[in-house]
Amino acid sequence: VKIQSVARRGSARMRYRRVLYACVVVQCWTRCLAAKAELVRRRRYHSATLIQTHFRMMVAAAVRTKSIAAAVKIQAQARGSRQRPIYRKALKEYKEEQKLENQLMALQRKLEEAEKKRAE
Repeated sequence: VKIQSVARRGSARMRYRRVLYACVVVQCWTRCLAAKAELVRRRRYHSATLIQTHFRMMVAAAVRTKSIAAAVKIQAQARGSRQRPIYRKALKEYKEEQKLENQLMALQRKLEEAEKKRAE
């Protein structure tokens, strides 16, 4: 009876260890599947986050470009409105100066013609 008890205990222990090992293998396998699914989910979320980030960057860059272009136009208008009266004044003075020069040249020509007639 004692020998049978020891033998049964040994075989029961072996069966228990095999079942325990099988349970550990199944648990490891299920954890591995869950980890793979989590990895796929994290990669997908990371990719989506990257796409959203790049899209927002592109939109911000476009807004910045439009803002800079608008600022340049505003600055050009401001400089033009500041310089336009100065330019008009300078242009008016130039035209008057040219008119006086033309009148002077005409008078000089008339004088030369009169001197030529007198010399003849």
